[in-house]
Amino acid sequence: MKVSKGILGEENAALLGAIAITKIYQAAMSRADTKEEDREDFYFYVDEFQNFATDTFDEILSEARKYRLNLTIAHQFLGQLSTQIRTTVFGNVGSMVSFRVGGEDAGILADEYNPRFSERDIINLGVREFYCKISIEGELREAFSGRTQDMTFPEKDISRECIELSRKKYCKPLEEVEKILSQWEEGVEILDEDQKNKNSENSRSPGINKVDEFAEFEAPLI
Repeated sequence: MKVSKGILGEENAALLGAIAITKIYQAAMSRADTKEEDREDFYFYVDEFQNFATDTFDEILSEARKYRLNLTIAHQFLGQLSTQIRTTVFGNVGSMVSFRVGGEDAGILADEYNPRFSERDIINLGVREFYCKISIEGELREAFSGRTQDMTFPEKDISRECIELSRKKYCKPLEEVEKILSQWEEGVEILDEDQKNKNSENSRSPGINKVDEFAEFEAPLI
């Protein structure tokens, strides 16, 4: 979903992004009555995170993980985040990997790596060098240093195969998607084949039922 400030304007982009984030948060929280083992992973990527770091996102960082909402958030430097959001981020991180950063960020990260590594150590990291601390079975281990491996490349380009596999697993025909969206806008229940079979087994009357909550979708990877 593109919410570029250059195209939409700053206020419109912020509003549209906030609405989308709230909807995703509500969808995650609706899994409360779903058994933990039945909750499927959902991956949520947010670029320019500082533009969407609202109170709702503070709640997502604190609560959504148990509902299998996996976050990847990206921004340039920690100073772009409010103190509250920054505290929440570090408070919910068990494992951390840090490459070389600027002086201000190094001062903040040094608190996470003390007493093993200092602010100066973080600033002076070389290319591809990093510091890491990890949590194993709930126990935080001592921080250590490392260096990334050389990139490897396959002998042949398999990107098309990956895209086709993703499409076969996650995508639906355009006509079917448009039908689902139309039903969603009208506020009717959308049933997949498993739900239809289950309802049939329970001898529920056929037809379309009104629902208060919106349906949950699994987005394609590509």
